[in-house]
Amino acid sequence: MKQANFTKLLLAMILLICNVGVHAQWTISETPSSYHLYGIDAVTNDVIYAGGYGGSLVKSIDGGETWNALSIGSFDWVKSIHFFNADNGWIITSNDMGDGGDVLKTTDGGVTWTSSHSGYAYSDMHWIDDQICYVSTWQGVLVKTTNAGVSWVVLPTPYLDVNVYSIQFFDEDNGFALNTDYKLLRTDDGGATWTNTYHAGLLNFFFITPTTGFCVNDYGEIGKTTDGGLTYEYVSTDFEGIKFNDIEFLTEDFGYAIGGLDCRDGSCLQSPVLLSTKNGGETWESNAHPLEGQLRGFYELSFAPNGTPFIAGSNKMVLKNTSFVGLPETDEVQYINAFPNPSNGVFTFNFSSSVEKIKIRNILGEVVEIIETNHQHTIQISLFDYSAGLYLVEFQNQHGTVVGNSKVQLN
Repeated sequence: MKQANFTKLLLAMILLICNVGVHAQWTISETPSSYHLYGIDAVTNDVIYAGGYGGSLVKSIDGGETWNALSIGSFDWVKSIHFFNADNGWIITSNDMGDGGDVLKTTDGGVTWTSSHSGYAYSDMHWIDDQICYVSTWQGVLVKTTNAGVSWVVLPTPYLDVNVYSIQFFDEDNGFALNTDYKLLRTDDGGATWTNTYHAGLLNFFFITPTTGFCVNDYGEIGKTTDGGLTYEYVSTDFEGIKFNDIEFLTEDFGYAIGGLDCRDGSCLQSPVLLSTKNGGETWESNAHPLEGQLRGFYELSFAPNGTPFIAGSNKMVLKNTSFVGLPETDEVQYINAFPNPSNGVFTFNFSSSVEKIKIRNILGEVVEIIETNHQHTIQISLFDYSAGLYLVEFQNQHGTVVGNSKVQLN
């Protein structure tokens, strides 16, 4: 599940995290799922949900040590998972024919589910906040809600009937989508119109800002863009010809790329690739893991609030980095993006996963707003009711420790 935003205000890099992440100990936990796990969300440091083939949904409440199976009421494949807290969350599903599925909501930790939207085969999901969500489909359209799923509108793309299988939005208007024709689509008006760029073999992407991002492709390459996806500069890896599945960044410098499928001999076999970077994608290093050489694959990665990475994979398994030390409470967050800045009233913030609370102070130091992030990495804040001027933004972790500061200008 991707979360990112605009105009970079880089505060600091935590070198310790990068070093530990690269030389980490990965362990496997088997789950009671029916087969492959395609989606995962590490909601808290302890509560993790993963789902996939045949309606499988599993839940851990002890940091991935043990898992319990949950029923979603169908055998449709779980494609994406997003929880706001341990109890309240959403999944999207698709049947094995790619012509039907559901958008489902739970308020009791996955015990029961209710349908919010159906009629498409759903492929990816991105929540801007607890009200606004975009969901992509195999049928080449996106569906959008602005009222937490009470109602939905359909947003066609220029390529109907082509699976849009990966999306990422920075706010309600600005976002990216990728379809199976290798078209990277971009909108700045909430999906009303789209522009597109073709990138041969493009399989997945992750943007840190609307201009800076990364991608993986069919050829075992990892690309970086600084122009909003118009062009990518690629770095070759030791896995030439391997198809990657996901790329995610915890900080601007530290991220993972995972895969994949080895299709070099004409038939595709699972190939478990796990790479990391600690220098913003300039170089990538293969991580040792217990599935090396096996016919297993990695599908999606999720960072817990303390930074611990979890990977959903094939054959019922979840991979966890057990030596990851987490985010130091006394250090600043890795990146904070504010957009637009200056603004006439509404600011969108994107920040690292350690942030639990945001405080807005006026120039006198008085607190004018307190916002709970609710496990979101992207928050929209309205300052329409306040006077023009400079405001100080304070970011706190779950223990109340200040982990970052920023400034915004209200016009």
